[in-house]
Amino acid sequence: MIGLADRDRLTANDKANAEARQMTIDDFRHIALTMPGVVESNGLGYPNFRVGLTSFATIEDSMAVIRLTRDQQAMVVATAPDVFAPEPGGWGHIGSTVVQLDIVDEAAVQNTLAMAWSNAVNAGWRGRVELLIDRLQRWPGRGQTDERCENGSFTRRTGK
Repeated sequence: MIGLADRDRLTANDKANAEARQMTIDDFRHIALTMPGVVESNGLGYPNFRVGLTSFATIEDSMAVIRLTRDQQAMVVATAPDVFAPEPGGWGHIGSTVVQLDIVDEAAVQNTLAMAWSNAVNAGWRGRVELLIDRLQRWPGRGQTDERCENGSFTRRTGK
């Protein structure tokens, strides 16, 4: 029979084991680099992970960021809102997702990195251009509108 003192000790042991299993930046790096065709490079001063020319994850200071589609981001955030969150600022609106490494399990990182890796692999030249156009059009405050010149002679597209 387990007494109250034993239950408290087990809880403390469980907490210690959970802290010992915390994922690190090096663990994240290792998982990303085990995917086929991935290289680590330096982009804007931060390590990033690429397949060909397409980056699918980065390490910014002590933060891991995975580049997902908006739909994938919505799915992982809804599934584990304490673990995944849109990156603060504009990039978060188009799929860049922060991972809380101190509480995430390895399987969740592997699955999420695999989604982002798959997006990068499947983004050939045409796919990259379409993805870029889609992201630019969905960027907050950047939707296209029609405008007429003062004399009304023609219509032009603007990025408002």
